[in-house]
Amino acid sequence: MLSVSVAMFFEAPYVLDVGVLAPYFAERSDAKKYVDEGLRGRAKGCMCEIIVAEFYSYAKVFGWSIALVKHSLLRNSPTMIVDPDEGLAIEAAKLELKYYRVLSLADCCLIAPAKNVEEVPTIVLEV
Repeated sequence: MLSVSVAMFFEAPYVLDVGVLAPYFAERSDAKKYVDEGLRGRAKGCMCEIIVAEFYSYAKVFGWSIALVKHSLLRNSPTMIVDPDEGLAIEAAKLELKYYRVLSLADCCLIAPAKNVEEVPTIVLEV
């Protein structure tokens, strides 16, 4: 199963994880439902730069040229790409210390901007 964390990031209603992008680009309706709103500007969405870097793993299957095309689509969309800063790094580090058995550092960077980490809902997509 793939999980997509959805949290409040300042005014952005969707914080997107890399796990939803491959199914989205494969045109799976369950992933398109959540990503289309942000990519088409109907809802505000954001991704942390670290999560965007994880997307390059798409190249393992499809090669660099295809990964770069998909990356360009993401970069040119209304989705806000957030650079990590000291505040995000500190919050992510606190989360990783607390949840080190279940969350990677990249996952912690994904959810660190959430206003209330204890209440971040998760949407699970079947693989």
